[in-house]
Amino acid sequence: TFIFDRYKCTQEQWERIGDLYRDKLCIGHNIVFECRYICKEWGVNKLPFHVYDTMTIEKLIMCSKLSFLGATRMDLGSTAERRAGIYIEKGYGGSDWGEPELSPEQMKYAAEDVDILRPIVKAQLPELKNLGNNFVQIERDIEKDLNFLSPLRKLHWIAAIERDVIPVYARMMHIGVPANLAS
Repeated sequence: TFIFDRYKCTQEQWERIGDLYRDKLCIGHNIVFECRYICKEWGVNKLPFHVYDTMTIEKLIMCSKLSFLGATRMDLGSTAERRAGIYIEKGYGGSDWGEPELSPEQMKYAAEDVDILRPIVKAQLPELKNLGNNFVQIERDIEKDLNFLSPLRKLHWIAAIERDVIPVYARMMHIGVPANLAS
């Protein structure tokens, strides 16, 4: 994991870092936050084409479980514990990240936030891939009220739509949505 200090990079270095995002898979938890930062720092043309949001995927997976009633927390710490069995200390999230110098604790915190994503994705992918297959089997087993289950079978498609709309949503949050006030 690499951490780039915005205040210690030259403008040319910072632009080269921004170029890295465009064609790479960007993984994040609530990745729209990172996409908004990319818009702010490098402009909307640097938004990544390929994103994977562990929070969105976790919500879809948890909603696919018939016993899920919305009480499950979806923050990064809870998702890391549930998916990877890893506890991460989230105390530095509210610290001052605008200071020119980050503390060693903040640097460690930032690196851990990124490192934890790999095991989460590794644990989520099999469940995400099986969403459609699992519900086909449930539909075969349950003969009544199939309309209740059919939308759940489509959750893997919803995940793809969610993934594709994140950069668009971040762009809208950054520059707004045009409106014709004369109409």
